Amino acid sequence: MPIRIKPFILEMTGRYVPDFHEISTKRKGYWFRCDRHPPYYESIVIDSSQKERILGCDVSWSFFPIWDGTYGTHQMSASAGLPCLRLGSKAIPAEESYYEHDGTAVGIQRALDRVGSELVTHALPWFQDRAQEAGRDPLLQHGLDWLRDHEHSIPATIHDGLLKAFAQASHLPWRVEMPIFDALKRELRDFAAKIEASSLARTETKILAQHLLIYAADTKRNTG
Repeated sequence: MPIRIKPFILEMTGRYVPDFHEISTKRKGYWFRCDRHPPYYESIVIDSSQKERILGCDVSWSFFPIWDGTYGTHQMSASAGLPCLRLGSKAIPAEESYYEHDGTAVGIQRALDRVGSELVTHALPWFQDRAQEAGRDPLLQHGLDWLRDHEHSIPATIHDGLLKAFAQASHLPWRVEMPIFDALKRELRDFAAKIEASSLARTETKILAQHLLIYAADTKRNTG
């Protein structure tokens, strides 16, 4: 009979990252989140394959409470495999992307100890770096100020409206037709030009506008 791995995972997170608590999602894996640094959420997701005798671990930093499972870095969200943080690269050998064990209790605990050690050494500083970058990002902070200034004109249903508008535009941001989205994009684009933001930041103003409005919707829903 396979060993139940969840108790080992809970024991590891309790020892290495006690600020993270288990959360329930409809996604696979074991999810843990730290809510102690608002408005940011820090998440850890651990996957296990008993058949292959391997563990996987991903980390996510975001303004949003639940990671969507996609990898990448944007101004309001970032995620990566823990091994990528350890090796400092997005492109790593396949054999480095997981943590092997021999299927025994001792082997599982040893693999999880390695995960826990890497979380402390690499993930916790990464979470801090992401928060610091967000705090000193003038374009992001300008967008957050815009949300506060236009709080009363942003409907609580904006998230559903964005989903519908993006679906109609085949999920191409430049085709989305939505007055408040267009206004925020224009504001971010003009401010990016004013502060001479990087070409990448200018290119991603559409993504930032989308994320800002989703964040505004989540905030309204959670405080309303």
